[in-house]
Amino acid sequence: MSDEGEEVALGTAENPQQQQAPSLPPNGTNGDEKPQLPQLPPQEKARHSNMPSRPQSLPPIEMDASSSLFPFVLKFERAVDLGLAALRYGAGGIAVERFLNGLLLKYVSQSNEISHAVVRISNTELFCSIVTTESQWPVTVITDMKEGYHLDKLSRWADLAQALLQGRETLATTPSLLDDIASAPDPYGVFVIGLAWVFVGFGLPPVLGGTWLDAGVGSLLGLVCYLTYLSFAKYAPPSYQNPWNNVFVAFVAGAISAGVNLAVPQLNVIFTILSGIAFPLPGYTVSLGVAELADGRVVAGMAHLVGGLVTLGWLLLGAFVGVIIVDRPAGGPGLSPDEEDGTISTVPPKYWQALFVPMLCASLAVGFQTSYKDVPWSILCQGIAFCLVVAFGYIPTEDGTPSSNLGIVVSSVGMTLFSNAWSRLRHKPTQILLVPAIVLQVSGTIGFRGIISIGIGDKETGTQQFLQMFLVAMMIFLGVAVGMSILPPSDIL
Repeated sequence: MSDEGEEVALGTAENPQQQQAPSLPPNGTNGDEKPQLPQLPPQEKARHSNMPSRPQSLPPIEMDASSSLFPFVLKFERAVDLGLAALRYGAGGIAVERFLNGLLLKYVSQSNEISHAVVRISNTELFCSIVTTESQWPVTVITDMKEGYHLDKLSRWADLAQALLQGRETLATTPSLLDDIASAPDPYGVFVIGLAWVFVGFGLPPVLGGTWLDAGVGSLLGLVCYLTYLSFAKYAPPSYQNPWNNVFVAFVAGAISAGVNLAVPQLNVIFTILSGIAFPLPGYTVSLGVAELADGRVVAGMAHLVGGLVTLGWLLLGAFVGVIIVDRPAGGPGLSPDEEDGTISTVPPKYWQALFVPMLCASLAVGFQTSYKDVPWSILCQGIAFCLVVAFGYIPTEDGTPSSNLGIVVSSVGMTLFSNAWSRLRHKPTQILLVPAIVLQVSGTIGFRGIISIGIGDKETGTQQFLQMFLVAMMIFLGVAVGMSILPPSDIL
């Protein structure tokens, strides 16, 4: 090793060659009257010209391997990679902040060279800062983050985090363990996920008040839309994956529903469209926004809620275009079955809810890739939420009419308390149970029905349903916030 020390780039296989900065001539000039500024070497100019405006992942931190800061910087980088993985699998930003800052505090207390280390997460970026004892200025790295959801991998991630906190694993082994989690196969294959789409398509219309005819067509649409979704994801260019995949799937659902409605006027087109696009509905985005708002992250929460509305708009565009192309001469969907010739399909009896609700709960858990061992708890949490909505939704108000808003608040509190208690006992993220349960509150479904009704001319009903979506979101926010304040979740996110 030379006297200047060997430069090591963390996370890379080769070490960058060290460039010596050009020095100014005496007195800051080159001998002439006009001062000259130092120029970068040609290699540096090329490197800076090709440098992206925003890093796509945590960039390598150059550090002398002989420096006493090297071990901590290595741990710092691996801890941030751990947090980025949690965000990709469905964890909330403020929970990841809390976990990473607690983990880094443990290593700061063991270092004499680091006085402070902090992680902050916005709705789009992750900020990391280190302050050494020899300088008051922090070294800050900003990296883009990618959010998503995969509850099975989030559960595996929680097992790794628990092992780190208990000392059974160290940050030195996290890169290989994170690679194992990322490469782990999905717990359910394509066939099982397809069945989940079919079961949601069959069970959603009766829960919303539809008929057996709606359930049958909805199950068929669920299968067709799933195959369409897979085909678009496989053959379409990556630049068209989002949002055009949702637009195309909604177009197929709208066109097929309108075509069947021409032959069978008793069909409720709105229910069948919803059955086909239940999974692309922005329930997860809305639920994440509500959870962020409940944690006090106003900007991130509002960003997720607005993102959910944008996704809702793309789905509306696809469904509405499909309906208009096929059913324009008939005036579009939206006619109730009792406005036709009276030969309506039979509405399933209420006791059939004992089949439809567990079917929906299990299908949502499978669709969100919940691990096998967590599926029973997820179904139970969703069942508690549904039962509380039904039980307290029939309590009459002062004018004698039942209020569903009370049921939404009570069910949100109940499912939050249950998921947080499970989180503390099992040392798992509460999102594993909370996300499917919030999606079951169908705030996105109500909003979609409202926009469709406005689009087909029923502005009064559509406006009421669309505004109801925001009211439902506020009720969920209130219930989740109350539940979080009564019983916080586990320290593992």
